[in-house]
Amino acid sequence: MDRKEAMRRARERREAVLVRARMLAPEVRELTFAVREGSPIEFVAGQYANFHLGPNGDLQRSYSMAVAPSSGELTIAVTRVEGGPGSIAMHAMELGSKVPVDGPWGLFTLERVPMDAPLLFVATGTGLTPIRAMIEAELATAGTRPVRLVFGCRREVDRLYADDLDAWSAKHARFAWTPTVSRPVEGTPPARVQDRLPAALEELSGHGEPHVLVCGLRAMVEDVRALLKEAYSVGRERIHTERFD
Repeated sequence: MDRKEAMRRARERREAVLVRARMLAPEVRELTFAVREGSPIEFVAGQYANFHLGPNGDLQRSYSMAVAPSSGELTIAVTRVEGGPGSIAMHAMELGSKVPVDGPWGLFTLERVPMDAPLLFVATGTGLTPIRAMIEAELATAGTRPVRLVFGCRREVDRLYADDLDAWSAKHARFAWTPTVSRPVEGTPPARVQDRLPAALEELSGHGEPHVLVCGLRAMVEDVRALLKEAYSVGRERIHTERFD
């Protein structure tokens, strides 16, 4: 498909139907949509789709796909934000509900990363969603490069997709992940993703020059990017970021 046709199809609004939903954490709901009308959304792991909410579809919200491309479904994870009309609508949506979507969009993928480069993913909150999809897609290949994830959340109950990540680390020797909790239970020291960067970079550097993919809220992304450049001398061409705010 040429670029012009890809853009035309991305702009096309299709009808998506909510077919599955579950809670991943107290404020995070996972929703899976099936595109029933229009051309399929053929996305690359890491990309997002626009969901047009409200009676007239005039409330647009962008959500990254959390599951690698496989069955033509779109799976997203949405944090409920008090006073946020988009997230409130997504959390209230019932199975069978229909919503217009367009896409895919976004360049936060592995397509610009050398195929033999070690991978370090850094995410907080639902910034994990595009990264989860990329890790799943990468581990499905015959590649051998090491893959590491540093994931940060506020509380233990906010560890999104922990069962999947544990299962992948048990199955694939080249993958490991490290969770950090900034507001842990009493008696446990708090930690941030920034605290885990030195060890992860040192380990991966033994396999080549790692590329780092960072996703989350702006403050974390900018802080990690500055640390990578200034404290750890990671070149900008090896830093890939996506912000959610």
